[in-house]
Amino acid sequence: MKNKFKTAIVLFAVLTGMLLADCAMAQEKGVRVKVGADFVSSYIWRGSYNANASIQPTLGMTAGDFSLTAWGSADFTGDYKEADLTAAYTLGGLTLSLTDYYWTPSSERYTEKYFRFGADSPHMIEVGGAYRFGERFPLTLAWNTMLFGADRDDEGRQNYSTYAEISYPFAVKSVDMIAAVGFTPWATENMYGTSGFAVCNVTVGATKAIRFSDSFSLPIFTRLIWNPAKDDVNFVGGFSIMLD
Repeated sequence: MKNKFKTAIVLFAVLTGMLLADCAMAQEKGVRVKVGADFVSSYIWRGSYNANASIQPTLGMTAGDFSLTAWGSADFTGDYKEADLTAAYTLGGLTLSLTDYYWTPSSERYTEKYFRFGADSPHMIEVGGAYRFGERFPLTLAWNTMLFGADRDDEGRQNYSTYAEISYPFAVKSVDMIAAVGFTPWATENMYGTSGFAVCNVTVGATKAIRFSDSFSLPIFTRLIWNPAKDDVNFVGGFSIMLD
């Protein structure tokens, strides 16, 4: 397991090097840095409740077709924290990504120590792919699979938990809307709590930017989220502050 994590770290380093090289070689495309944060009434991830009211900061850099993003979440009680790193490459409508997830372990099987990469490591490494069909028909198909890390069944075997999603953005007057359906194609047990194929996320979201001046606006968003697999529903509200 430790060797697998070392391989993932090396791969992440290679992608980082490719990004930096792209920064140097694609000056005409420019380098963009994104800094921001979301404030949410509750943190729902892929249909499942993770934490109460939270702040979710973002730090990202894009150069050409490559991007590196650090994303986190912490609730206001201090009971939950998360820090994720994602390297991604976009080619046309296709985006390929590699993500290292780290969050407060839900099982005593895993340690909270960030730099632990053995069998008790809290990290999870996920590979993902998403394809967006285009502006005229902006449907997006996404597939994400946990390759290794703290994603195991009760016997300690790797689950390879997978989440797939179909999403479609649209507008109603001046409100940006999105509809999404997410599902697990097979059992995910401790990750998404499903025993086989199951729909775990049905979301309808709306975002409206309140403009205070020509240079500053505040996006307000709401999301109604059903999880048929858990027979649960959450209604989330929040706002975003973003500089790029």
